[in-house]
Amino acid sequence: MDVSTTQSQPLKPNQDGSTFSKKKKRFL
Repeated sequence: MDVSTTQSQPLKPNQDGSTFSKKKKRFL
């Protein structure tokens, strides 16, 4: 499970974090 998630987005971890932060802020 860990390997799948890591291989799913290993070349764009920053983008994922940015999107998550924005979504979380908007949701909050």
